[in-house]
Amino acid sequence: MSSRARQTISSLGESALLDRIRAGAQSGIGGRVLLGPGDDCAVVSFPKDRLLLATTDEMVEGTHFLDPLYHAAPLAAKLLRINLSDIAAMGSAKPLFILCSAALPATVPQSWMREFMKSLARECRLFSVPLAGGNLARSEKFHLSITVIGTAGKGRVITRSGGKPGDLIFALGALGTARAGFELYYGPSKRVQGGFRAPLVSAFWKPEPMLKQGAALSSKGLASAMLDNSDGLYKSVLFLAQASGCGADISFGPESCAPALKAYCAATRKDWRSYVLGGGEDYGLVFTVPPSREKKLRTAFPGAKLVGRLVSGRKVSTGGIRANPYEHF
Repeated sequence: MSSRARQTISSLGESALLDRIRAGAQSGIGGRVLLGPGDDCAVVSFPKDRLLLATTDEMVEGTHFLDPLYHAAPLAAKLLRINLSDIAAMGSAKPLFILCSAALPATVPQSWMREFMKSLARECRLFSVPLAGGNLARSEKFHLSITVIGTAGKGRVITRSGGKPGDLIFALGALGTARAGFELYYGPSKRVQGGFRAPLVSAFWKPEPMLKQGAALSSKGLASAMLDNSDGLYKSVLFLAQASGCGADISFGPESCAPALKAYCAATRKDWRSYVLGGGEDYGLVFTVPPSREKKLRTAFPGAKLVGRLVSGRKVSTGGIRANPYEHF
């Protein structure tokens, strides 16, 4: 047997691999997690007078990423962050703990698992959310998922369905940068160089979950409806409008485009508007605000970008810009 074969997770064995995962997770145990990885269930104390939130998201080889053996640390970071983004979109919410599951090929090196767990532990500490358990299975391709359990104050949750005709639509966070980062890292633009490369690739791998911003939008009573921008601006607005029983007019100016994205589009002769409208995996917040609260919103969040308005009816207009959003099926 070669030294490389001896160093795979298959050669280590399931029990020893789980022991290592549990050991790596222990540093994050504490607070409300009374019993973490190693038993049939995690045991968690639940705060009184709070609502329970639950969300899950996964990343699949060939759909969300390529060449997983080279990206253990960034995969762990992104996997946690995209799940925390869902919690942020609910408003006055706080993540309580996470469960992480992985289906992996038997040939995965042990070093990959060490890097993945090290990165996940670092991210858990950064966002003060412990790993309380999960699952491990064998698979032909990489399937990675996290479930986040969180809490929110009663009467403080912001849903997608609270918008009304006339409400303004705002966005927090970059629009379209993750799509450009994907193209630079994996796609047809991977040989394109420029000062825009590093921030755009970072936008793809390390989205920023807007937990503080979501909580502030709730506590200040600013947003009437909200969701995280995981599928691109067009689909985010579409989802908000449908849930609220409205239509929408999407309209945005150059201020909605990050400088790095403008530079990338100039270098590649592409229309930045299609990225802002149709790019996915940005994971900022898209939300509606009654006109009477616009001034207060702009004072609290000077960087918020006005991107449209809810209208009567069911049509979502883009002003003639083609969105081309990603569809799984």
